[in-house]
Amino acid sequence: MRVVAGAAHGDPAPAGVPAGHGYNLAAVYLAEGGQRVLRGWPRRWSDKKKTFVADQDNVPGHHPYSEHLLRLTLPFRGIEQLLESVHSAERVRGLMEAALDKNPRYLDRLLGLLRTDSHIEVRAHAALAIDELRDIRAKDGLLAALEDPAWNVRSQAGWGLVHLGHAVRDDVLRIAQTSDNADAVQMARLVLARI
Repeated sequence: MRVVAGAAHGDPAPAGVPAGHGYNLAAVYLAEGGQRVLRGWPRRWSDKKKTFVADQDNVPGHHPYSEHLLRLTLPFRGIEQLLESVHSAERVRGLMEAALDKNPRYLDRLLGLLRTDSHIEVRAHAALAIDELRDIRAKDGLLAALEDPAWNVRSQAGWGLVHLGHAVRDDVLRIAQTSDNADAVQMARLVLARI
């Protein structure tokens, strides 16, 4: 995100020109049909409401934003490419996109990252993305992640199990009662308390 701001001065406005100030936020979106558009949210100060509001003079009446078709080519990396990246930050970005997309076609790749990635942040985001799918096929991977050496990975996996509900209760109970891994036992008990 890029924020561009200017100063607001107390100079008197010329006759017939109302005083005011505002700002814009903008983002690039993919519209239906795959076209890239620049969506802008112009905001202006409202003395009456004492807050910034949508600048209705600069947007269509039915939206609080305006859109402009972009005719330039931007580099685009899809979720699959991000998940395969050699850079952990790009894998995390791909995992966040996958979590938002909630498409089960990524499940196997997410489970692979949860199981084998060397970066804690990647494994934790993989568990989070798996949790967002709410897919029972992820049960075994989430159960195994209760033994991850990193607390935040175990925690995200635990929430994934909580959200799978009673379908995983017996498996989580077995870990709580029989695992030799104290961290896994502790997380399994937390999961059971929330199912």
